[in-house]
Amino acid sequence: MTWAKYGAHFFDDLVNFDFPEDLDDACQLTHTQAVHFVYSTESYDCSFPKKKLSRFATSARAQEAGNALVAAGVWEVDGTRVRLVHHREEIRQSLAAQNAKRDRDRIAAAKKREKTQKTPESADHPETRKPREVVDDVAGESVAAHSFIHSSSHGIDEEPQEEADPVSASFWRGVEEAS
Repeated sequence: MTWAKYGAHFFDDLVNFDFPEDLDDACQLTHTQAVHFVYSTESYDCSFPKKKLSRFATSARAQEAGNALVAAGVWEVDGTRVRLVHHREEIRQSLAAQNAKRDRDRIAAAKKREKTQKTPESADHPETRKPREVVDDVAGESVAAHSFIHSSSHGIDEEPQEEADPVSASFWRGVEEAS
């Protein structure tokens, strides 16, 4: 999973492009959505197939906006693909950094698993404890013995009583009075 990263200058730069006034919002929205699409597909060349524009662009004027983005030099057409020009280096750097972090995390997790497998089992060693034991320890009692429906407002032989919720009670009174 990657996430889109924009610098503070991203939208300021878009304002400086010469978009037709009636398409300015559509151009900014369409370009931003294209950046998101490039991040989601992890496209290091910052391109997408032309036919995918209708998949991710939500503006009713996305096709017109795409033509205006090409005319303004924000995008360039390369055969059947569209390549982002504006913000391209930031996207590449961000994708590379995110993938490097993913690789570091994967390696660290593998090392931790390897270390855990070599550690002798001990009830006190947190990495060898089973999830249920951890939950029991945190809860201070067995989760199986605790019922989330059970309320301390009644005994074992008594019928459970609904706990009073003043907001809910007043809401339902209002509904009953209105009907």
